[in-house]
Amino acid sequence: MLSAAFAALAQMFSAPFRRVLLKSIGLALLVLILLGIGLHRLLAWLAAQIAIGGGTELADVLDFLAVGAVAVQVGTAIFADPTLPVRLVDELAAECRRRGLSSYRELIGTALPRKPGAPSAKGVEYRP
Repeated sequence: MLSAAFAALAQMFSAPFRRVLLKSIGLALLVLILLGIGLHRLLAWLAAQIAIGGGTELADVLDFLAVGAVAVQVGTAIFADPTLPVRLVDELAAECRRRGLSSYRELIGTALPRKPGAPSAKGVEYRP
């Protein structure tokens, strides 16, 4: 049985199988590189969309939303107040009702400048 394994290993590096081996290694590397690039871009996009750090009160949440964040992460402040996330959600809902908004999504990007006209042909203008 061991000799059969060595024979198969020896055949793997013969000319016809070497091409298949190298092609499969190259394809695997290409797939890994493409997955790495895609994951990196996804994480970069998520980091730009989620406000992380410093959110301890409703004013912080409103500030993060106004500058374009679609979500706010509450981290270390939970150690001081474990009910903070629930309280912030309740306060945000109350603030939206007070402003007559149907959703917090209407607050996203309100501090950002709006595009004055039609987009440029080059597509280089700011997109909130």
